[in-house]
Amino acid sequence: MNDQTRLDRIIASIKAMIKKLIRKIKGEKQEKKISPKDLLGLQKQFEKALGAIKGLGKAFKRQKVPRKIKSATKNHNKKRNKVRAKMAVESNRINRIRVKRWKH
Repeated sequence: MNDQTRLDRIIASIKAMIKKLIRKIKGEKQEKKISPKDLLGLQKQFEKALGAIKGLGKAFKRQKVPRKIKSATKNHNKKRNKVRAKMAVESNRINRIRVKRWKH
């Protein structure tokens, strides 16, 4: 499933949630008025729907990185680590010589 269809599906579900909430508020299904307790629940549901809408943008920011870019960074990091390891070996050798001098 590509991104567009996924996005459309999510948007449709959010729209359905909102429609359902509006129907509840208008009281189409039941004749009695909504109690304050129910209103609080509805408010929470609305906040959930809004949160879902906000979350969409974040989800699309966190898209997968194309493989080419990934491998390029991987190779770059490999080289950096190699240089680091060489430097570490070098400093270890120097320290070992220092310790020898200091002991004798």
